[in-house]
Amino acid sequence: MKRMRLLVGIVVGSAVLGLAGPASAATSGTQDWRITFDGPLSTANAGGPTGRTVITHGLVNSMGYEDNVSQQPGSSPGTFVGGSDFVFPVGSYTVHVDGVIDNIRTFGPNSCYLLIDVSGTYDVVSGTGAFAGATGGGTFSGRNIVLQTPTDDGCSPDGATLVSHLRGSGSMTLTGAQAA
Repeated sequence: MKRMRLLVGIVVGSAVLGLAGPASAATSGTQDWRITFDGPLSTANAGGPTGRTVITHGLVNSMGYEDNVSQQPGSSPGTFVGGSDFVFPVGSYTVHVDGVIDNIRTFGPNSCYLLIDVSGTYDVVSGTGAFAGATGGGTFSGRNIVLQTPTDDGCSPDGATLVSHLRGSGSMTLTGAQAA
């Protein structure tokens, strides 16, 4: 029984913390990620470990969180630009996005529920720790659902909930760092 607990501990610890690979001059490969969040809209972009969860697979296999989330309207209607940091136990990397709001639908009482589909491209522009010198990029898509509180006068954003699932796929190069 002790061996089974030890094995489970090793597997869970490896999945949560990521495992560092050998150091190399340059390491390149495919990189996929998912961002998930289900909670108060007010904390969705607050960043830190209580914000959005990031799970990566490919060159970097780890779990962390999204921090320093920023988003502004793009140069054309229905577009947005922004960025954030993907933070892991062994370092972080910064992602810039250029996106499109593909679809916005309302539903529910007083149309207080929003379904927002997004897609676009991302670029990995820098990194720290094990991700120093990180570059790369790819595409992303996903869905955000905002649940506001129906009232007699319409909708109230007070206490609104966000359910968000985004996914990206592309490539990454780590120069002078190690794959995690």
